[in-house]
Amino acid sequence: MGICSPWSDNPLGRVTYCTSTTRPTGAARYFGQVIFEFDTGRWWYWGGSAWIFMPIAKVPRVSVTRSAAESMPTGFQTPTFDTENYDTDGMHSGSNNYLTVPAGFGGRWFVSYYISTGVSTSSGDAYVQINAAGKRYLDVNMANGSMVGATEIIANAGDSFWLILYNGTGTSTMVTNTNNYFQASYLGPV
Repeated sequence: MGICSPWSDNPLGRVTYCTSTTRPTGAARYFGQVIFEFDTGRWWYWGGSAWIFMPIAKVPRVSVTRSAAESMPTGFQTPTFDTENYDTDGMHSGSNNYLTVPAGFGGRWFVSYYISTGVSTSSGDAYVQINAAGKRYLDVNMANGSMVGATEIIANAGDSFWLILYNGTGTSTMVTNTNNYFQASYLGPV
């Protein structure tokens, strides 16, 4: 059994204070039990078979962008994102171009992006996809050189979200501007 601090009564009922590594286990757990992890700042409740996140505070989320423009040759390309606006749970690392769902947070995610290019595009010349767990979730034509999109994705812990740009303009490069972003926020369990 994990070692927890004494409980207290508050508007959520009786709350047990612990860390992410000292949650109650075995017979010390009961259905509906609420805990607050003071090392992560997160609230959880016992659902009978697993701890379920309560999106009261410190919801896992990430937003990344580029520090400079990037050339995109013709074809399918994956823009790189090398600057984090915020990343609460280490979902992005360095200049990789994907966002990974952290352990314990499989469920519904809100994923959005803004992509802008230096060329004027017409329908079919360029489009953006968001992929996760081997599925395509969003496939939108880009018009007038920019596109914003968002979707809800159900993903498991360890799955990654990818943003893919297709350049079919016939020019050798498509330059993305530095105000682009790619972000994800946890909405809750399925």
